[in-house]
Amino acid sequence: MIYGINIYEIDTANIAAFASAFDVNGPWQRISRRLPGHVHTILLRRSTHLLFFLVQDIWESERDYANAESNPEVYSFRQSLRTLTACQQSLGTFRFRDQWEREQDSDHTYRKSSDLRTWQMD
Repeated sequence: MIYGINIYEIDTANIAAFASAFDVNGPWQRISRRLPGHVHTILLRRSTHLLFFLVQDIWESERDYANAESNPEVYSFRQSLRTLTACQQSLGTFRFRDQWEREQDSDHTYRKSSDLRTWQMD
């Protein structure tokens, strides 16, 4: 599974419109139902700063996520969200630890650095 994470800061006047975009019958649900590999979307609202939302899209694979990102309908939906937001930041995709460790172990080109000085901060 792949988890795509995006953070949005919403203009106060657009909070209801932004939230409804992710409702059960909202545009994202209609689009995402047709996307291969889309599992689920979670919309979270920050409890201390109510203008901030986190959207977590769950995908079966990195390929499904990449295909969705290049889908014109998804692009159009994301553009419509930008009209509602003050700021948007994509944090990229994430995996659970057991999955990335398993993939790392099977990838013989991956090499851990044995020299920890490469990680030192100046």
